[in-house]
Amino acid sequence: MTTLTAPPPVPTPEDERMAERARVRRRRRRLWEPFAYLAPAFVILGLIIGYPLVDVIRTSFTHSSLIAPGQDSFAGVSNFVTLFSDPTFWTVVARTLVWGFAAWFFQVAIGLGIAHVLSKRLFARGFVRTTMMTPWV
Repeated sequence: MTTLTAPPPVPTPEDERMAERARVRRRRRRLWEPFAYLAPAFVILGLIIGYPLVDVIRTSFTHSSLIAPGQDSFAGVSNFVTLFSDPTFWTVVARTLVWGFAAWFFQVAIGLGIAHVLSKRLFARGFVRTTMMTPWV
């Protein structure tokens, strides 16, 4: 037994244009969808980072005191002139750079040493690698 069905309708040029527009809209939506999902997180992160940053920059140009809050006065760049003309500041900057470089150097050296030892054939090498990598996973 066979069933008779009507042949499918022949698409008109208008139907094809509408289908193409729908495909373009779907493609655009798929393109912007990840950004729409991430936008709220970036807005919140921007506020969490941005507000304190702007407030610190604003405060750096004022004479302010924690003893007398609300009585700030505009100082301009005099705070920076005082800071950069202080020899103690430059001593601290130099020590910070030395400390940072030394810490970086020893971390890289120790990490390369451990990587070199673990790349050789050792007893229980897999166990040692696993126990070292587990905290990062």
